[in-house]
Amino acid sequence: MSERPPTPLPVPLGRAAALLVALLVAQRVPALAGAVAGWSAALPRTSARALAMAMVPALPELLLAAACTLLLVALAARLPFVRRMLRHPLIAGAAAVGTAAAVAALLPLASVRLWSAPPGGAEAPNVLLVVVDTLRADHVDTGTGALAHTPHVAALAAGGQVWTRARSQGSCTINGSPAIVFSRYASESGYFRYDRALPAEATSIAEVLAERGYQTWARSTNPHVSVANGFDQGFAGFEEDADWKDTDASQVVDDVLGWLDRRDPGAPFYAMAWFIDPHVPYDPPQASIEAALTAEQRARLEPRHGFPNRSESPFTDDDRALARTLYRLEVESWDDAFGRLLDGLEARGLRDDTVIIITSDHGELLWERNGPDGDPAVGHGLTLYREEIAVPLILAGPGVAPGRSDALVGNIDVPPTIAALVGLGPDVAEAAGFQGRALDLGAAPRDVLVSELVEEQYRDQRARAIEGATHKLVEIDRLEGQTFAPPRRELLAVDGPETPVAFDEATAAPLRQALDDWAAGLQPLTPEASVLAPGQREGVEAQLRALGYME
Repeated sequence: MSERPPTPLPVPLGRAAALLVALLVAQRVPALAGAVAGWSAALPRTSARALAMAMVPALPELLLAAACTLLLVALAARLPFVRRMLRHPLIAGAAAVGTAAAVAALLPLASVRLWSAPPGGAEAPNVLLVVVDTLRADHVDTGTGALAHTPHVAALAAGGQVWTRARSQGSCTINGSPAIVFSRYASESGYFRYDRALPAEATSIAEVLAERGYQTWARSTNPHVSVANGFDQGFAGFEEDADWKDTDASQVVDDVLGWLDRRDPGAPFYAMAWFIDPHVPYDPPQASIEAALTAEQRARLEPRHGFPNRSESPFTDDDRALARTLYRLEVESWDDAFGRLLDGLEARGLRDDTVIIITSDHGELLWERNGPDGDPAVGHGLTLYREEIAVPLILAGPGVAPGRSDALVGNIDVPPTIAALVGLGPDVAEAAGFQGRALDLGAAPRDVLVSELVEEQYRDQRARAIEGATHKLVEIDRLEGQTFAPPRRELLAVDGPETPVAFDEATAAPLRQALDDWAAGLQPLTPEASVLAPGQREGVEAQLRALGYME
C-alpha cells in the first residue's frame, strides 16, 4: 500500500506561523546580551532552591520558547523530503538532539524574566550609588548651610532623605570602603593594606542585585577600590584608575552617562560611581582657581600638590586658609559635575525611576585636631574624630520617604538600605552577612555605632571609637607602631562640637561594654592577596610616597 502523501500546509497559514515565531523570538533578542551576562554572573552563586523558585515566574516564557521550537519542527516535518529523511535512524536521532538543543538555545531568550525581573516587581527602581572620596559632611549643603556651595546636592536633598548624623566605619579608604560595598567592618574584612583583597566569601550588594536581574556596573577613581582588591564582586563591568587623581568628576560623569546609553534598557540597573576629587592633592579645575584665588595666591601654589609652595617650615595660617579653599573648590567642582549627572538622568528619562544615594568613605582633617605626632594635622587615617568620620548620607528617588533624621547611622547601612529599597526582605541582607541595617525614618534609632582605624599600610595603627547618644569613647591599641596595654582611652562629648572631656568611668563603662559586645559579634573573614601585575606594586608604593602616605 503506497504511503499517503502529507496534507500540504496552506501557504498563507505557513507564512503567518513563521512570521509569528520570528516576531516572538525577535521580541526577546534586544535583552539577550544583558540576560546572558546576568545569567552567567549569577548562576555560580545561586542555590538550587533559589534557582527553582526564580524559574516559577519564567515558566510561561519557557513554555513559549519550547512551543515555538516545536512549531518550527512540526512545520518542517510536513514537508515530504523531511519525512523521508527522518526514516533513517541516524537522521532521526540527530533531529531529536537538534530539537533539544534548539529548545535549550532559546531558554536564555525565554528566561530573560528569570534574570531581569526586578525583585520588587515591574516597578523596582534603578539604583545609583555616588561615593565622593574624602568628602566632609560639613561641606555639603543639605538645607542648613555648609562650608562649600553645593546647590545640586542641596536640590536633591530638599526632596529626599537626609541623615545628619552619618558616620563612616573608618577614617581611611581601606577601612571605610568595605562598609559601603559589603556592609562589613574593617575588623571583619581584613582589608588593612593595599596588597590585600576582600575575600570572595564576602557578599557585596552588587552580587545580591546581580543575582536578581539587575545590570551592574562601577566606575572607581580610587586605586584602593579596585579589581585587584576584590571590589568588582558582582559587577558585570568595573572601570578603574590605576593612578591617584587621574580622572576628574566631569570625566566620571561622562563615563556613567556613556554606560547608561550602552546598557540594556529592558532591565533595572545598579551603578556605583566613586569620585576622587576632594582627595589630596587638592587640585580643583584651573577655571575655579582663576576665579577664586588672587594672583599672589596662585603664585604660591605648588603644582599638582594641592598645598601652598613651601619648604620644610610649618604651615602658616595663610597656608592653611589657602589649602582649605582648594579643598572647598574641589567639592564645589564635584557638585557642578553632579548637577550634569542629574541632568543626564533626566534627559534619558531615568531620573524618576532611579534611587540616588550620596555618601563618602571618610572625611578629612583640615588642622582642626592634632595628629599622632601631636601637631595640628591635615589628611585622613590619622584619628577617629568627627572631621574624619562624619560623612554625608542622602537618599532620593522612588520609594524614599522625604525627611531628615539625626539618628546615628553609618555608611555600613547603605547595602541593606539598597536591598530594602528594591523590595528585598531583611532575610536577604542577613543571608548576605550585612552588618548594617536598612535605614527607616520611623525605625527605633540604634544606641551606639562603631568606627575603626585598623591599618598596617602606612603607620601601623589600631584604634576604635564607639559613639552613643551623648558621648564617644575612643580606644587606641596601637599608634605609629607603638602598642598600648591597656589601650589609651579618650572620652568626648558629642552634643554640639565634638569636645574631649575628663575621663569618667561611670560614663565610659556602658560604651566599653557595648564595644566589647560588638567585638564579640564580629564575623572575621580571611583576606586574600591582591592581584597586582608585575611591577605594579612598586608603582603603587611610589604614588603613596608621593602623597605622603608612606616614608
